[in-house]
Amino acid sequence: MAWKLAEQLVNEVAAYLTANDAAKIAVLNTEYADTLLEEPSSWATSEKVLGAVQSWPVGIVLVESTPSYHWRGPKITAEHSLLVGMLVKDQDLDNLRKKMYRNARMIVELLAEAGDLTSGYNLGVGSSEVNFSPLFEAAGSEFSADLHVRMTVVLEESKT
Repeated sequence: MAWKLAEQLVNEVAAYLTANDAAKIAVLNTEYADTLLEEPSSWATSEKVLGAVQSWPVGIVLVESTPSYHWRGPKITAEHSLLVGMLVKDQDLDNLRKKMYRNARMIVELLAEAGDLTSGYNLGVGSSEVNFSPLFEAAGSEFSADLHVRMTVVLEESKT
């Protein structure tokens, strides 16, 4: 058995978000009585997609860093800094800001509700930090921005 480490975490979180974001967006749009939140075109697991975004919004799931690995024999404990974000665009600055806040809420709620992933990671315990970028003017009188939720995820696993 190989260690799962960061790649398994990113792949599993992206799959979880893909499977659950539409239902969460529907709930939040109903609560806010509008349709500002849109389902992301994808949950990318690489920065490569960010250079050529064709369909907005787009989500991203990355392990930003792994500040700590501890091992003893066949056991390893990894502490990953998981980054889950969203790139959003709108012609109205007020709507764009609302989209940023609501997407952050959606991501935090989905991560909190995830609980145990099949790989052994548990996303339902812990805390997170949310960051919002400044608003940038994009082509065609639209504005774009990004947000990201950062959380620490720890897994102890064994090769045997």
